[in-house]
Amino acid sequence: MPTQSQVSEVREDHWTEGLAAMILGAVVTISGLLLLYLSRYFTIKPVSVKNFIEFLISVGMFCGGLLISKGLNRLTKGLGTFTWGIVIIVGMVVVYTSTSFWVVGDYLIAGQFLIVVGILFGLRVTYQGNKIMRQDSSTAKYKETCPYCDKENTFFQSPTQDWDCDYCHRSVKYEDGYMVPVTIVLCTACRAEHRVPVNVKRYLCDQCNRPLNITGDLRGGTAVIEVEDQMFQNFDVLLVAYDRRLENELAFKIQNLLVVNMIEARRMIGTINTQTPLIVGYNLPERKADAVRRDLQQVGGTARLRPTKQ
Repeated sequence: MPTQSQVSEVREDHWTEGLAAMILGAVVTISGLLLLYLSRYFTIKPVSVKNFIEFLISVGMFCGGLLISKGLNRLTKGLGTFTWGIVIIVGMVVVYTSTSFWVVGDYLIAGQFLIVVGILFGLRVTYQGNKIMRQDSSTAKYKETCPYCDKENTFFQSPTQDWDCDYCHRSVKYEDGYMVPVTIVLCTACRAEHRVPVNVKRYLCDQCNRPLNITGDLRGGTAVIEVEDQMFQNFDVLLVAYDRRLENELAFKIQNLLVVNMIEARRMIGTINTQTPLIVGYNLPERKADAVRRDLQQVGGTARLRPTKQ
């Protein structure tokens, strides 16, 4: 794991992988239930062959349950184990209440004893899952406050390199392993205040979208801020290509940016090429457009900025 992986990024990856495993497990389990239900209408001889096929279907259903458990564990450590233990307990209780119908004579006590053992095993699995969840939630994580929006970002280890804020999406700069101090500067065009790293020489005003040049030293308060002789300009964000290995992650990002459902997001991705790029951001300030472009690059997309036609 990279030394400064943000919890939000890792959780997003785990959510995608866990959801895929849960869907596959649900499909396997439901298909097994349907096959078991339909098997009663088919006559297969000898009976032992039919029983063996039903046994294989049951094993498949068990594997489907394990996939669901794995997906839940991917979302939150221990959640799948805890859920699996609950399922075992409920299943054993249901079976226990019906043992008198299918276990008779001397085998009744032995069957009930095995079921009680199964219930105890389920309790053990549930306890283990709960223990893992508690340990994961109490794992020490490093928190850094974004110098631009004052919101806390959580990391697995103390960051020493540049990172993007989960809230304002601005890049927090580091030099020699330490965060670059941020100071407040005033736009000379619209008089808007901005938090800017002390080592920058040029920035874009969020209010009037004018490029501003900084000459001098921001650390000492002797800097001079001048407006560039450039027209007000916004940008469109064009997605021109993508890595097919990361298509799922990109589809989630497109879904959030364009506020569409997953089916529509996948359809849009399928139309992308260099001649017909997908516009995922329109008439955005340069800083916001660049943040969207970098977000797309992180999930395998190739994006470029185009000045918006006035």
